[in-house]
Amino acid sequence: MAYNFQPNSSQFILSGDVAILTFVLSFSSEPESRDDVARAVVEQKMLVYLQEVSPRLQRDIEQATQSQLGPEFRVSRMDMHKGSIEILVILGTVGTAYILASRYKNFVDSINLLVSQVRGTIERFMRNAGPGPGNFTIQHSWAPGPALANPRRMPVAAEGWDMSKILLGYLILSHAILLGVFIWMLVAH
Repeated sequence: MAYNFQPNSSQFILSGDVAILTFVLSFSSEPESRDDVARAVVEQKMLVYLQEVSPRLQRDIEQATQSQLGPEFRVSRMDMHKGSIEILVILGTVGTAYILASRYKNFVDSINLLVSQVRGTIERFMRNAGPGPGNFTIQHSWAPGPALANPRRMPVAAEGWDMSKILLGYLILSHAILLGVFIWMLVAH
């Protein structure tokens, strides 16, 4: 999924949940047993397996997140639900992250690449589950979190009121006054 936010300022601030990654695992039953009960048993076994390996899976996803997006990002939460097994990964920031508007497209591309890497990680964990999973598919998508949907813009100095020009004017004026006082003291005494 490509999210098309175009920030107006040159930098924006991300703080909080940035993206929600969703992975849905669907299992197909073996050709000789086309029974929904058999599929439900396989799904339950795989859900129990994924819950057991959840800390390792989350650690691997965390490593992929930090290598792809940087140390400012982390896995805030990872949940697994029944049905076709659904894994939700919520990415958040560690404190505050600053993104340049010119690099926004690269940031979104990095999230898309991260989604592919996480899909591969889940697939690897499922292949290591042994003979249980059989044939399965993983559908994936991502949606922007509140931090990405409503980023805060960096404060920009008002046009025409450049702080360096104000400081320069203050320095020139104060030194001119001091020079005037110094000359007056020399002439008066």
